[in-house]
Amino acid sequence: MSKPYYLIASDGQYQSLEDYAEYGIGRAIDNHLVLEDSAVSRKHAVLIKTAEGYLLKDLNSSNGSFVNALSVKEAHVKSGDVIQIGKFIFELREGNEEEIQQYLKKRVEKVREEVPTTILGKFHFLKEEKIAGELEEFSIVPIVQTLITEKKSGILRISFQNKFLAALYFMNGQIIDAECPSAPDGPLAFYEALKIKRGRFAFDASIVPRPPVIEDDSTQLLLEGCRRMDEKAGQEE
Repeated sequence: MSKPYYLIASDGQYQSLEDYAEYGIGRAIDNHLVLEDSAVSRKHAVLIKTAEGYLLKDLNSSNGSFVNALSVKEAHVKSGDVIQIGKFIFELREGNEEEIQQYLKKRVEKVREEVPTTILGKFHFLKEEKIAGELEEFSIVPIVQTLITEKKSGILRISFQNKFLAALYFMNGQIIDAECPSAPDGPLAFYEALKIKRGRFAFDASIVPRPPVIEDDSTQLLLEGCRRMDEKAGQEE
């Protein structure tokens, strides 16, 4: 017999989805999960139980729904996937309640051991942290450099008019993966992301449920990206 699924919030609260064929999420009070955030639509999204697990369906929301940092209209979600709606981040997890409690306990203990204190304060996995702005005002290179220096964990997402452009994944200051529609893999996707000049960036200090794809030293990776941009700029002159 399959185990139930739980939706785990970034502050450690969790909700079993076992009794719901459809689980509504939004700002309106008649949703199963009510999120008080102006970026969340009244009827934002719904989790639909399927034979394989769950389907997340965006209900034509104003600001979109994200699974593992990718904007989606519909997406099959599995245990370990991360869902973001507005400023709220959730992890979908399969297991009984005792296993969920043990998982949360280990998660907090691991972060307390690994994450150092920085000038921005101690990053805690169960404390949401978000940095956002426009790339016309802040270049992507110093943003990445700051996240490396401050040993941050989370996702730096870049978009333009709600269209996904790139996502960079950080774990304790190391760039472990990157996604960009115009590039095939981690390092090349990272180099392409550095070229983006217009759009909005948002860094979410959240779980990064993926194994490392990029194994290069992050500072050297950033320097190589800057070298490539300088080289291209020289060719265009």
